Parts: sequence; C-alpha cells; structure tokens
Amino acid sequence: MKKNVIGTLGSVCLAVVAQAAVPERIPAVVFEDVLDPDANHVQGACCSDDAVYLTQKTFLYKFGWDGKLLAKVSVTNHTGDICFHDGNVYTSVCLYEGENRGRIQVFDGKDLAFVRESPGFPRPADGIAYVDGVFYVGLGSNHPKPPEPHLVNWVCRFDAKTLRPLEEKRDFTYGHRTSYGVQDIATDGHRLFIAFYAVKGSPAVVVTDRDWNILQKVDGFTASNGLDLLPKRLRGDRLRFFKVTTSRPPRRDNPSKKGFGASLTFYEFKDGSFIDITVRNAN
Repeated sequence: MKKNVIGTLGSVCLAVVAQAAVPERIPAVVFEDVLDPDANHVQGACCSDDAVYLTQKTFLYKFGWDGKLLAKVSVTNHTGDICFHDGNVYTSVCLYEGENRGRIQVFDGKDLAFVRESPGFPRPADGIAYVDGVFYVGLGSNHPKPPEPHLVNWVCRFDAKTLRPLEEKRDFTYGHRTSYGVQDIATDGHRLFIAFYAVKGSPAVVVTDRDWNILQKVDGFTASNGLDLLPKRLRGDRLRFFKVTTSRPPRRDNPSKKGFGASLTFYEFKDGSFIDITVRNAN
C-alpha cells in the first residue's frame, strides 16, 4: 500500500510540474522577409513538436519555433492548407485547369522531400485535417463563380492510407455566405475547426463534429491564413491553437521589397471563444 501511495503522489507531482511548465502566455513568432513576394499570402499552416510548416501557393516552408527557416521547396500551384501526420506534411492542392483539379500531396516532414500524391479528383482541394485514419478535406464551392458570395460549399472525407475519397462530396452550409470554399481546417482530435472567407462580418470559423454536423459558429475570429492545434508541450491539457497572419510587402515598384512576412499568434479556445494569449513585442 505504501508503495502505491508513493507512486500515486509521484504521478501527481509530475503532472503538476508538467502543467506548470506550460506558459500562461506565448510570445508571437515572426517570420520576416523570407516568404516569396510573388506567391501571395500564406495559405495554410501546421506544426510538429519541433517545427512549424507554412505554405504559399507555390512554396512549402519549414521553420523552427524560433522563426528560423529550416527548409523550403517549390510545390504545385495552387497549394493551400496543410496538416502534419506521422512525420509527413499533407497538402491540399487546387489545380487551375483540367478535369481532375484536386490532389493531396505528401512531403517528408524532415527535409520536405516529395513522398507521394493521391490520384486526381474532380474538385479543387483546400482545407485539410487528420483524425483517426481519415483526412477531412474542403472541396471548393458549388457556385459557378466561387469568389462571389454563396451559401453552399463542398467537403469530403478521404482514407489516410489510399488517399482516396471515403464518400461522395457533400454540401456544407452554416447559414452565412462565404467567398471561395473552405480555407483551413484544424482539429483537436474530436472536433473540426473550419475557417472561411466570411462575408460582411459573418462568423468566419465554424466548429463541427467528425460527421460535419455544426456544433458552433465562432464570432469575432478569423483564421483564413492558417490554424492549427499547438503541440502538447505548449498547451498542456488546454485547448490552444496558433493562427497565421500575413503581412504584405511594399508595392511591386518599390526596390526595397523583400517578400511577404508572417506571424504566429496564440489563442486558447474556452467557453466557445478564442482568447488571445499572445505576448507581443516581447523584446
């Protein structure tokens, strides 16, 4: 009995120490003058314990959590949202032409070497997250001119091994109009946090279950440049995310232009809202 009590107390102490090691607030991470000036804003983001991955439409980047560039590769135009699973980065791809415009492509998380890709599928892909053997993917909009405001977008689930669809594309609407389709998807392993380009102040993030059923609409928060759950060491038992904000370079005729910048800011999802826990201007 004594040994069991000591073991239990030891486990409790370790849990307290681990929780105490999680920072209450997290300094912003800034990426300066490293993103391509011609590849537009950041499309999506994901992370591992030791790295952050970002995409522009023609590049995939790997950064340390200190903001230092570790690797960069050219990717298919247009690459959108990404997710990290089992050591690899999975990208959602929207080709601009052709019958089979959608792809899921896979890159090694260590050096960004290309690994494989899915068979092409008819709808363009953007927005991707992994949960229990399944990729949840956005498939654009049913509107003939996607930039125009519309109510219905398409989503689908894909098998993580074969990268083939597990179902027919399905309509997704949350009662508000968006431009284009799904932009980014993050997950806590139970729910999906889906980001859109919302129209005229409508909620831009929707929380669903794993069957795409709407649980909540989140007001006052946007995340169309990238959203992902933080590693365990930065979140502990709390539900914490980072989002990406892109800063645009000077005008194209400005010779001092170096490239897009981006930053990570940090949020705790609590009581149905994203609460900012970012330390800004830490220096």
